[in-house]
Amino acid sequence: MRYGAFMVLALGVTSASLAQTTAYQDADGHSSLYLMNSKADLTYNVSASKFTIGYLHEPNVTMGQSLSDLTRLRVDDEINLNQLKPPASDASQADKDAYAKLKLFYTLEIQALDGKIQQITNKGTAPKHLKNPEFGLSFSGKPSADLGGQIFQTSNSPASISGGGSVGVHGLKAEPPALVGADNNIGKPPLFQDDSFLVYIDFTRSTFDTVPTSSSTVTTQHFDGFDILPTYNAFLSHKGWDYLIGISGGVSRTNNSGDLKKVMVNTTDAQSGTVSIVSQESAYMGAYKVSTGIPIYSDLAIIPAKLEWLSFDIFERANAVSTNGYGEGGVGVFVAKPKKPTNVLGGVSAAWKNGKSTIAVVAGWTF
Repeated sequence: MRYGAFMVLALGVTSASLAQTTAYQDADGHSSLYLMNSKADLTYNVSASKFTIGYLHEPNVTMGQSLSDLTRLRVDDEINLNQLKPPASDASQADKDAYAKLKLFYTLEIQALDGKIQQITNKGTAPKHLKNPEFGLSFSGKPSADLGGQIFQTSNSPASISGGGSVGVHGLKAEPPALVGADNNIGKPPLFQDDSFLVYIDFTRSTFDTVPTSSSTVTTQHFDGFDILPTYNAFLSHKGWDYLIGISGGVSRTNNSGDLKKVMVNTTDAQSGTVSIVSQESAYMGAYKVSTGIPIYSDLAIIPAKLEWLSFDIFERANAVSTNGYGEGGVGVFVAKPKKPTNVLGGVSAAWKNGKSTIAVVAGWTF
């Protein structure tokens, strides 16, 4: 199985996004899965009218990845060789020659792959643990025209710009595949294949107007938010099924503008008789609050054995010790290019958040 995180597509995104574009977001753009992200990603969040571009530098774990690639190729060749059926005794000479050529081809391929795997083993480049530092960067923006919010009736969060980074360690306890001659388990992947621990830090700046309920006093708010999220990811493989597990928790500074009612405020600039010149601008009506909370996110993405282009994400989101606290649970389905799970073509998820249903749908690009 290939492992990798999928770039996601979320209908709504909060005013802060994480250190690089990521996978398996809910309708607010939250996630705890970042393991094996593609080098760079670009997503457009439809309902929030928000784009995010990010880069994650995960050093090539040559020991584990080379062995993984080689052993999986060997397994494929061995399966193909075993599935060859000798032609019947009365078969044509052309069929007999084709069978002999295919058998020889797979046999030579297996021998060549065994030699490459043995070379890696002899050089001692396959330690049990494959630690490597990694880092990432991301930038995102949301324009003031919230077309997606009008279409999908999601939260009307104000225009914002965000930027941040991540730093951590990749391959804490990951093990390479079984090697040649190891109890005849060549190519058999270990249960614990990959993992990482990173700390994501993201800062958000937005400026918008608020007006209290039953009041005509408009106040301009200058909001500076942040997220600091230590995150652990693990990739497991068992009986042909792959699993991505993510756990994230930390501290964040948010506001409740997305929960307020978006209104238009009219201001009379000049008046002559019955003619008035009025300027109009948007504002958020209600009790505006800024709070510091403890976000807690978790994901379990399941990749079926025979459908590497498809994954199912079961997720949980919560924010504790906050005036904007909430709890959320949901599921999502994501589609990638065949055998290229980091190249996601689209995804959809549904969740239940504080008694209300949410929907997320996104399209993106990895490069």
